[in-house]
Amino acid sequence: YNKQKMKKNYENPMALRSKKMLTDSFFELLRENPQKKIKISNICRHAGLARPTFYSHFERVEDIPYEYLAGWQQELPEWFEKHISEEMSDEEKLQKISVVIIEHWSEHIETYILLKEAGLEWIVYKVMKKENEHLIHAVFSMSDLVPDPDLRDFVTAQIALTFQNVFSFWVSMDMKYSPKELSKTAMNIMSKIFAPDMPE
Repeated sequence: YNKQKMKKNYENPMALRSKKMLTDSFFELLRENPQKKIKISNICRHAGLARPTFYSHFERVEDIPYEYLAGWQQELPEWFEKHISEEMSDEEKLQKISVVIIEHWSEHIETYILLKEAGLEWIVYKVMKKENEHLIHAVFSMSDLVPDPDLRDFVTAQIALTFQNVFSFWVSMDMKYSPKELSKTAMNIMSKIFAPDMPE
């Protein structure tokens, strides 16, 4: 993406409106059609917008759900910076992370299920990985916990995969567990990744 174009579209009310129309059209079509049948032309026709308008916001169809998810994930880093202090233990930090992220995704469970059923769960993982990388570095001293830079990337990927798997399990069990119970499960898994010697 061209960063100047993104900034311009973000600040332009008309651009924001057309982007929302394209996003809404994508999800409306996804509820009624297999993902592979949803083309750029279908989305533009449904939204009543010209094809060039699509390309002013996105490069491909899959960018729509990615940007949508990334948009409402952006509020998490700010929350953690306000509510997590250096005085907290690693265990307390892990608990804060797991509870807030699980509850946050729970609020958007319908979108998650829609993407999962459409075979687009990889987009959820991609968003989680990117946002978790920021969160992990903001909350933990990663250079102390994981000195090897390559290993840090692996740890970040494992954390993202943890949340994705927890949610997949939750959906498969018809969401009979509470977000708090899911958070405890996620925390137990993360504690093994970040602090293997930390008592359960």
